[in-house]
Amino acid sequence: MAARKSEYQTRQRSEILAVLKSHAGSHYTVAALEKELKRSGLSVGTTTIYRQLEKLTEEGVVAKYLTGAGTPACFEYLLDGIDGNFHARCIKCGTLIHIRCDELTRVERHLLEKHHYWLDKQRTVLYGLCEKCQEEEEKAKRWNPKA
Repeated sequence: MAARKSEYQTRQRSEILAVLKSHAGSHYTVAALEKELKRSGLSVGTTTIYRQLEKLTEEGVVAKYLTGAGTPACFEYLLDGIDGNFHARCIKCGTLIHIRCDELTRVERHLLEKHHYWLDKQRTVLYGLCEKCQEEEEKAKRWNPKA
């Protein structure tokens, strides 16, 4: 009986990983991943998803992003096990954006070389407004200049 349970967990892990790989570059909360699995006709329990994502994170296959108090963690499949991106979160719509930028890489290097401070990009998130939300705010100001 124990062998069947182990095979079942391996199958579930494979299904979770397959969804993440097929959407490489996308961020998934546990709820969104569970929904995507169900849409594919697969039923994997929430607890199992959490457990497998934590294992995959520990193995360096998946990145876990904590973007703020009260918001769910996001997970992303890492191509080649490395995430060379910085991340920004829109304070209005909550979108998490990848930023690959030489200027930020220079800041990262500067922090290490001059201040002996290693920046953990998986836990570092820049907050601001995405392009879409900036445009919406500009439209709102045009319609209501007193706001």
